[in-house]
Amino acid sequence: MVKLDSEVVALNVGGTHHMMTERDVLRLVPGSTLEKMFNGLHELKKIDEQVFLDRDGKTFQFLVNYLRNDREVFPEFVDPNDEIHFFKELDFWKIPTKQHTARKIPAPAHVIPDQTPQPLPKPNQVDRLQPQPGPPRVVKSKGPAYGATTDEDPFNDVRSEDSHGVALKAAKDKWNELGPLRLEDIVKNSKESIDQNRQFGQSAFNKYIIG
Repeated sequence: MVKLDSEVVALNVGGTHHMMTERDVLRLVPGSTLEKMFNGLHELKKIDEQVFLDRDGKTFQFLVNYLRNDREVFPEFVDPNDEIHFFKELDFWKIPTKQHTARKIPAPAHVIPDQTPQPLPKPNQVDRLQPQPGPPRVVKSKGPAYGATTDEDPFNDVRSEDSHGVALKAAKDKWNELGPLRLEDIVKNSKESIDQNRQFGQSAFNKYIIG
């Protein structure tokens, strides 16, 4: 028995796409809406001898090509919207995709965290990563300006020798006793003559105070 060729059907899809295909292509999936429409039991709307389908022509062309390849070759889409419309077209005609041809879209890489366990650093590596403390920074005070008060002790120098410590303590006690002084008070109460040729802030007793 020789099987006769399938009838060729001319289609007008959406008024924009005109195509021709075999009726068996449109009836490929039993039970689908498309198969029921072209099973010969229904009167079809025609325009100029072409069966009119009120669908998007571009999307329906993807569907016809998909059926021509027995749903073995899934279309490749450049525009994501074309892919969305194609799946809606499949749903409209009740045409399922074959399990092995349905494309699996991988999730973006940033959604899947890296679950690979990382080795813990060795103890000596941890020590190298931590900042190592250096020697304490010693700041030598320049002392307060004349008549100024400060919470810092300008006479406290832990590096002083014992003899210098005694002189510093004596000067400190005298400083606290006198309190803030004016220059004229210093001149008036000074027991030593003031050398006017010395630079301001210098004294004959610098060697005991500064060291």
